Amino acid sequence: MPYGRGMKRFEFWPLNPRLLPNFQVTFMSPSMSHVTLDETSLRVQMGLGFRTTIPRADITSVVRDHDSIVGIGAHGLRGRWLVNTSAEGLVRVEIDPSTRVWVFGWPLRLAELRLSLVEADEFVAEFA
Repeated sequence: MPYGRGMKRFEFWPLNPRLLPNFQVTFMSPSMSHVTLDETSLRVQMGLGFRTTIPRADITSVVRDHDSIVGIGAHGLRGRWLVNTSAEGLVRVEIDPSTRVWVFGWPLRLAELRLSLVEADEFVAEFA
C-alpha cells in the first residue's frame, strides 16, 4: 500500500479483539504498529514496545514463513524475534550482519525477524 514518496506501508494482520486489552496495557496497540519499507531501510514498530530499522542492504532473505508460532506480540531469544498479531500472513526476514532492536527501550540483537502481515506476498515480492 503506498505511503509517502518511495515508501510502502504494510499492516500487521488484524488482532483478535479479545487480545486488544493486553496490547493496550503493554503500549503495543495496533494503531501504533506497522511496517514501512523504502529504498534504503525496513522499519518495524509495534507500539512503544518494539522498534527497529534495518538497512535494506543487510537483509539477506525474505520468504513466506509456514512454521508454527507460539504466542502473539513481540517475543525474542538470541537474535530471533517474532513480532506478530496473528499466526496468519507470516514472513521471515534474515539479516546479516545482525542489527539492533529496541524492546521497551532496551537495545538487543536482531538477526531474524518473523512478522504477520496482511499483504505478506506483496512484502516478499518487494525483495525478489
